[in-house]
Amino acid sequence: GFVQLLNVLRKPAYSATIEISIFEKFKNQGYGKLAIKKLENEAFEKLGLMKLISPILPENLNSIKLFQSLNYQKMFIDPHAYFFNGKAMKCIIYHKISPRLIS
Repeated sequence: GFVQLLNVLRKPAYSATIEISIFEKFKNQGYGKLAIKKLENEAFEKLGLMKLISPILPENLNSIKLFQSLNYQKMFIDPHAYFFNGKAMKCIIYHKISPRLIS
């Protein structure tokens, strides 16, 4: 699988989109959580980002549970977050603020 940052924005947003994909045989073993935590550390500490955003399809309950377990908060539902085969697909937009902004 993989975890990656996309759409890294500097001024004024200092944010990025985070995505993850874990091969089926490795799901529910903690690899996803570990990978996201490591990438968060890089994003917040080394890149100086202030927010990570994850758009998740509503039916992807495993991803929703994973990101909620890592303290991502639901922001809103975007009815046009993705387009697939020319058709808009809605996503739940989750986000996490850098710990240095909260403390």
